Amino acid sequence: MTKKMNSKLENYKYRLITGLFTATTCIAASYATFFLFSRGVSDYETGIIVAVANITATLIAPVLGRLADKSRRISSKTLIVILSALQILVSVILLFNVPTFITSIIYCVLVMNVYLIMPILNAVSFQYGKKEIKIDFGIARGFGSLFFAITTFALGRCTGIWGANVIPIASIILNFVIFILAFRILPNEPLFGLKEIDSSDQVTRITGGAFIKKYPLFFVMLLGITLIMLFHNMSMLYFIRIVENVGCGASEMGIAISIAAVLEIPALFLYTKINKHISTRTLLIFSGFSFFLKGTLFCLAGNIWIVYLAQVLQLTSFGIMAAARVYYTHEVVDKEDEVTGQTFMNWSDTISSVLGSTIGGFLMSFSGGITVVLLVGTIICLIGAIIVCLVVFLGKKNS
Repeated sequence: MTKKMNSKLENYKYRLITGLFTATTCIAASYATFFLFSRGVSDYETGIIVAVANITATLIAPVLGRLADKSRRISSKTLIVILSALQILVSVILLFNVPTFITSIIYCVLVMNVYLIMPILNAVSFQYGKKEIKIDFGIARGFGSLFFAITTFALGRCTGIWGANVIPIASIILNFVIFILAFRILPNEPLFGLKEIDSSDQVTRITGGAFIKKYPLFFVMLLGITLIMLFHNMSMLYFIRIVENVGCGASEMGIAISIAAVLEIPALFLYTKINKHISTRTLLIFSGFSFFLKGTLFCLAGNIWIVYLAQVLQLTSFGIMAAARVYYTHEVVDKEDEVTGQTFMNWSDTISSVLGSTIGGFLMSFSGGITVVLLVGTIICLIGAIIVCLVVFLGKKNS
């Protein structure tokens, strides 16, 4: 009985810190264009900042992991405390009216740290696993969406009243809470603890080239998902422009993003049950065309209510895609290759974010604004959805 109670308590702790961290991603991503524009940074430059932050985090994360593997003094607690303290520092700097170039660099660090903390929180779950405590990722992710929705709604209201400086203030508050809670609730153990893994548990990793030859359809599917998520990242980064295009502002943007975040929750909580009745491949197709329909509604939107309606499709678009792509990898890749498969699937997030932010920024600045961005993004999304359909069809034909 005690063990069961401890397991529940640890799950609640993990959900709390995951929720708070996800709230900080709202600040770094959803309000990036709004904040940076208020400091004189163009839409194109914002795209470059987010792209550089993604690439830098991708390069630093493995180095951080290797460092943690070699040191018994570095724990998840240590890294999250350091990174959250750095977030507090850069957020304080953003409160001041520093030169635009400095603001760009500081905000780039803010976004980069968000992408660095994410894999560390994932690694924490493995530490709980060593203690025979099972972390429910679906519910933890649901808590993240709930915190994201609350934060987005609150920021939308507050920025409408007090302006863009609310964003770094919110970052300071949230990261300070994470800083304190990290001491209280995270296990103080080596991050990955690879030295403690028994040789019988080690997995032989397949090389990239051999993986591509072994799973060619997986990589075509990866291309389709990347194109779909490229549209998603592009539209989310410049969402303030979508809202402004129908005559509204930050307050309405907060409501719209909150609608999407809240509607992710049932999809995340119920995905396993849905998947028992509908195959993962069918769900991927359904998700892809839901993204396309969402883009079409954005393109046609003449008022904020159409934007809100499009956001309702988050339930069947991102809410399904977030889980389905992980399950698809698990289903089509052999057990001994799954770590590599999930790694490639995670890399698609980075690629789609980098391309979405840079292409979106270029189109925003040089090709007529958000209307062109949405049209190009929706076409790219349609191509991605068609590729997903073709892979599913060929997979059935070859099976």
